Amino acid sequence: MAHVPSELGFTELTTLQASYRPKTTTIVGQNLPHLQPWVQSVYLDKLVMPKTNLPVPFREILTNATQDPDRWSNLPTRKKQSDQGYRFDGNGFTFTHPETAKVTQFPVSLDVPRISWSSGVAYDPSNNMLYGVSLGGEGFLYSYDIDGNKWTVLASMDGHDAHGLLFEPEKNRWVMAGVWKNLTTPMIATYDVKHGLRVTQIPLDALSGVTDIYDRGNGPGPDLRPMAIDGNKVLAIATPPEHFRGRGDVKWRAYQIDVTNGNVALVGYHGD
Repeated sequence: MAHVPSELGFTELTTLQASYRPKTTTIVGQNLPHLQPWVQSVYLDKLVMPKTNLPVPFREILTNATQDPDRWSNLPTRKKQSDQGYRFDGNGFTFTHPETAKVTQFPVSLDVPRISWSSGVAYDPSNNMLYGVSLGGEGFLYSYDIDGNKWTVLASMDGHDAHGLLFEPEKNRWVMAGVWKNLTTPMIATYDVKHGLRVTQIPLDALSGVTDIYDRGNGPGPDLRPMAIDGNKVLAIATPPEHFRGRGDVKWRAYQIDVTNGNVALVGYHGD
């Protein structure tokens, strides 16, 4: 460093702060027992729960996802989710007929809180009911009776941001997953008339491999949405946030989450 002062025209160099950009390369740590597990190559293989321990419906979904990994990596973002042709947005619900492409609108009524940002939709064909959940601000779980043309707020989300919605008609229960207000604490939530809204927070580190699919601490977190439910177990899928998509990486992480206590198991993944 002795030549730096003369080259820059200084008589003396007392301190120096600089940065260095290394060449683009891949660093792989393998068979090095002193390294933390998440630094080692293919570390997730050792953490995946055997599929034989999963409910049969979860196994079938994961088998299909493994055969077509792009399908989950390209899941619609929360703004574009649909269920059986129904979508939920800031104006209410819409239905697109699968054969004619005719669009029917069900605009939100003025006697319920405005929809901030839609983040999940579910359709109950047995009762011809629609359900939607919003995030941003307080957030709400909405219902719409198609036959009665009636909007209702089932519950306040109390500021918890949900990404995705499932309705379980057998228990008349709604299941939501997502990330909490500060985008660092995931959560799983259920709502039913008897118990109201119950939210269980999940330590971020319990979601093995999730920090591989987004830029932690810089920008939005991943979409974490429920895909199926069996008893008190939920199959949830984590996919990169919208601005991470299209970079050529096919990545997702699948988890089994217990809605009663927040226990998590990694049950599948794609992409390093």
